[in-house]
Amino acid sequence: MAFEVLFAVYSCALYALALPVATLFNRWAKVEPSGGKAFSHPLEAVRGIAAMMVFTTHSMMYFGNLIPGSPIPSFPGAVGVILFFFLTGHLFWSQVLTGSFNYTTFFPKRLRRLVPAATVMVGTVMFFDWLVLARMPSLTFDHIMLLVRNLAFGFGGTNDVFFPETVQRINVIWSLKWEWLFYLWLPLASCFKSLPAITGFLIFLIMVFMDPRQIVGGNSDAIFLLAFFLGGLMSYADRLKPQVLDTLGRILASPYFAILWIAVIALYIRGLDVPIAPVRSIPLLLVSFGIFLYFWASKHNPQKWIFAPSVQLIGKISYSLYLWHLVINWYVIKVSAKLFNTSSIFAYMTLSAVMLVIAVAVAMASYIVVERPFMTRKPSTVPETKRVDVPERLYIGE
Repeated sequence: MAFEVLFAVYSCALYALALPVATLFNRWAKVEPSGGKAFSHPLEAVRGIAAMMVFTTHSMMYFGNLIPGSPIPSFPGAVGVILFFFLTGHLFWSQVLTGSFNYTTFFPKRLRRLVPAATVMVGTVMFFDWLVLARMPSLTFDHIMLLVRNLAFGFGGTNDVFFPETVQRINVIWSLKWEWLFYLWLPLASCFKSLPAITGFLIFLIMVFMDPRQIVGGNSDAIFLLAFFLGGLMSYADRLKPQVLDTLGRILASPYFAILWIAVIALYIRGLDVPIAPVRSIPLLLVSFGIFLYFWASKHNPQKWIFAPSVQLIGKISYSLYLWHLVINWYVIKVSAKLFNTSSIFAYMTLSAVMLVIAVAVAMASYIVVERPFMTRKPSTVPETKRVDVPERLYIGE
């Protein structure tokens, strides 16, 4: 029990450590904060927190022997992934409801946002596998085929190309598969702007492509669709009367609600009788939704800490942090294991901090060198579209 509490507290401490580390590196990187009437600082903050939660799980997974059978190491990562799905559903359904969804620019912007950074990460890992770990074997057709599959955002699986344990270096791509599936469905879903219609469309997708009977058992991918749906549902909530939104903001974005939900999380973890938190379960979906509600409500009752430059900075580099941390963790563990015993609390605390510093540095570099140039690049062939004024309270994404 004492170790479990230590792991939980240190997970929060790692996020606190990431803030000054990112600020320090930004003296060189000079990443500018985002802003504007339509920009939501709370959603930028929760993006960074979600990435850090996934990092926390992937750092703790090498030290599970210290708390055998405990779901605590896997819990933050499961919640972080679900938070990303909430965000995607909320941001893009806000575009649909405000009339700013543009079929012409949607996919080019998604391609520029997601493909370059992921391709560079997977390509770099595969190159190091070939050069350093496998000692430059001759390329075969099987190598090339598996490499291409690894570049396919999880649609081709995660394959050992040149060296084993590839899944421990690039398996973050599995969740990007679901992001892309959502992007492919969104243009069709955007035809159904009313809540009953989009609810019916969701039920249709689950009935056709999944087995809804498995939802209760925690074995259905329908949970991911429900996460997108709940995130989008809060876009409808953004359209409530200002007085209602102010009231919800005061209730949900309050220290009292935060303390209450921490207690709910503790009870949920305490009640788990499995060693790994089930990411496809309704209880975990609801626990994660409470966290998302706090940040959604912070749009209507701003919390000062959310606007801190370091908090926003972690959110800004969160995609690269999400992509790169897994392989960095793997290399840190492999190198450290040759130098000293890594099966102690001290090793966990020290190596997790080392992983974090390297991951933030690499994520910052990835954002500057890869992400930002592609995101700011304006296509020359996209026709002009009618400008849509967006209410100040809504956040329509990037």
